[in-house]
Amino acid sequence: MRKAEPNDLKRIVEIYNSSISSRMSTADIVPITIENKKNWFDSHNETRPIFVHEVNGYITAWVSFQNFYGRSAYHITAEISIYVIVGIQSKTAKIRLILRKGDYNFSYH
Repeated sequence: MRKAEPNDLKRIVEIYNSSISSRMSTADIVPITIENKKNWFDSHNETRPIFVHEVNGYITAWVSFQNFYGRSAYHITAEISIYVIVGIQSKTAKIRLILRKGDYNFSYH
């Protein structure tokens, strides 16, 4: 697991789009584009990062953290999005991705 880099956005979008047809992970009904997700990607930072999971150099999943709600009392609360490629999707895989977050030290402002 590593922090996402700008050149990962294409693969992040591919994985996201692969989840649309099942309607289990997103309410989007049409594929998004890299351009649609550019501002979203750029809005992430040290306290609200995006991580990618690789197998043999191939991104198989991504995890993003973003603000849960705009009110200041929620400043330490994050929405977590997890997208895994079709074929390895399972609760176990998703739980392992969340637990791996323990490898990183997040600070809150």
